[in-house]
Amino acid sequence: MYNKSINILLIFCLLPLLLWAQPQALRKPKLTVVIAVEGLKSDHIATLWNVFGNGGFKRIIGEGAYISKAKCNYIPAGEITDYATIFTGTVPYFHGITSEKYYNLVEDAAVSFTYDSRYKGIACAETVSPRRLLSTTIADEVALSQSGQSKIYAFALQSDDALMMGGHLANAAIWIDDQTGNLCTTNFYEKGLPSWVEKMNIDYTVSDYMNQQWTPMQAIDKYLFAPCTKKQLGNKWLFYDSNDYKTFSQQISTFKQTPAVNSLMRNLAVKTLREAEMGEDDFTDMLCVQFTVNSPFQKNDNTMCLEQEDLYLRLDKEIRYLLDAIDISVGMNNAVVVLITAQDKKQTSQFDSDLSKKIPSGQFNTKRSLALLNSYLMAIYGQGQWINDYYNRNIYLNHALINSNKINKQEMEMYAAQFLTEFEGIQNAFTSTQIQNAGGNDIMIKIRNGYHKNVSGDIVFTLLPGWSEVDLNKQVIEHPHQAQTNIPIAFYGFGIKAQEIKGEINMEDIAPTLSDLLRINYPNGCIGKPILSITAADKSR
Repeated sequence: MYNKSINILLIFCLLPLLLWAQPQALRKPKLTVVIAVEGLKSDHIATLWNVFGNGGFKRIIGEGAYISKAKCNYIPAGEITDYATIFTGTVPYFHGITSEKYYNLVEDAAVSFTYDSRYKGIACAETVSPRRLLSTTIADEVALSQSGQSKIYAFALQSDDALMMGGHLANAAIWIDDQTGNLCTTNFYEKGLPSWVEKMNIDYTVSDYMNQQWTPMQAIDKYLFAPCTKKQLGNKWLFYDSNDYKTFSQQISTFKQTPAVNSLMRNLAVKTLREAEMGEDDFTDMLCVQFTVNSPFQKNDNTMCLEQEDLYLRLDKEIRYLLDAIDISVGMNNAVVVLITAQDKKQTSQFDSDLSKKIPSGQFNTKRSLALLNSYLMAIYGQGQWINDYYNRNIYLNHALINSNKINKQEMEMYAAQFLTEFEGIQNAFTSTQIQNAGGNDIMIKIRNGYHKNVSGDIVFTLLPGWSEVDLNKQVIEHPHQAQTNIPIAFYGFGIKAQEIKGEINMEDIAPTLSDLLRINYPNGCIGKPILSITAADKSR
């Protein structure tokens, strides 16, 4: 009787705790913010760590879960492909975005993956959509999990990146138009431009930012690196002046690599948090915003200069302002912040110092090589233009000509691949059949992961380390190809424990990790695995 009374008393005492713990275990973030930074590098973060303030990079990375060396396990790699992979949790083999462009048979040209003539631009002339992205994204799953009640906005510098981040079901994916400087979107998103974004266009807000001069934020001797440019305004260096550009499109292109564009993007993000009342109801909302640390003066991404250092230091402040706005709107315990990046176009193999002359390297002239390849195929199969097109080390054969001559396509692919391997600078060449049946070899697996049967070429080749692709004028063709392995990622907020994660993490692991934190389904093509040391903290809340 005595024990029974104690048990009853314990139950009554613990009942309030049990009732409180149950909803806590099911608690979801009110807001997800993805901060994408163009050109962000782990070694840059480490170099500048001691000069950052306390509220920006140091807050997300130092107080959150940081992965300094995430891997990209597909070739080719690049910005739009990487964002597609991050947001879908799968590789191009499944999500279909293999590079910036692909050969379109109808257009008979290489076109953007987001080009779509069925949809008109709003406040711009671009006709684009995310329809070629074949998997759902994190943003899509947020929308699907809440019957479309969530608010999802993506802001980026270019249309491709905005569409990959916004996915198929966003309220809007918005970017800065290269021709007009307008903030614009596509009518694929039925709600069009939000009213506060329209007002910024009417008020010429982008022009105001574009006309801001860029000078160093502190004395030159306080920087770690020397400037790349020497133009001066009085006793100050002048890095950007809107009056220096002959055309408006040139000005916009350069503006998109200045601190002012980061200020604009932060302004857009903070304004959207407020105007859209994000995180203020029971439905998880999602905000994606892109910044840049790519200086327009960088000759390559291996060496830093003062201009890029200045970009980092100013962006550090912008991130601090954005985090402060999240604190005010929903509180960091109710928000998940994810810091991501993507590989850009710069050739990581290019060096400019005298020391680099001792490093084996070379230049591969694609046009001349393809002309020789076509001559070789004519010697075997007769006169004809056997090569239809080429893009990013993908060679597209002329299928119509092959079929009309009743030629074995696989045989032609094999002859072409064997011939290509004889060229100086080519590491290897693979046929579509070899790629789709690949297994075992790490490079072959990466090439297969970056291949999609509907859009990739009939032959794919790789270059030797240190070699770059050039045009007839010996200008480097900036196609990202070799996958990097030092991609920085960070998760912050919502009770995530401060930690540095050093295990093997792939870019496709970001989506399932965020899905678990948000308690939503994984994107339908997801092959990544959640990072358990991050999601384990979620179970303890």
